[in-house]
Amino acid sequence: MLFRNDGKGESNAVQNRFTAYVVLAVQRRKSAVLRHRKEIAEFEHSVDFDGDLVWMQSQQDTDFSALMMQFEIIAFEQALDRLSKRDRYILVTRLLHKIGAN
Repeated sequence: MLFRNDGKGESNAVQNRFTAYVVLAVQRRKSAVLRHRKEIAEFEHSVDFDGDLVWMQSQQDTDFSALMMQFEIIAFEQALDRLSKRDRYILVTRLLHKIGAN
C-alpha cells in the first residue's frame, strides 16, 4: 500500500465505508449459504443400512460443495472486475490481512 488511510478526507471516508460494506456483505452471504446448507442437511437422511449410500451421499456433498465454491469464486471475480484498480487492491489487501490475522 502506498500510504496509510487515516480516515480523513472524503475519499478515505468513502473508501472506509465501502470496505466495511463489502466485508459485511461477504460475511452475511457466507452465513446465509452455511445456514441454507445446514437446513438441507437436516432434512436429508440416508436410508441405506449397508453404508454404500452413505458413502455416495458424502461424495455427492463433496462434489456439490466444490461446485458451489466454484460459483462463489466466479461471482467474487466478477464483483472484483467492477471495482477500480485502487479499490480492488484495498479490498484484496484487507481480506488477505484479515485471513492472516485468523
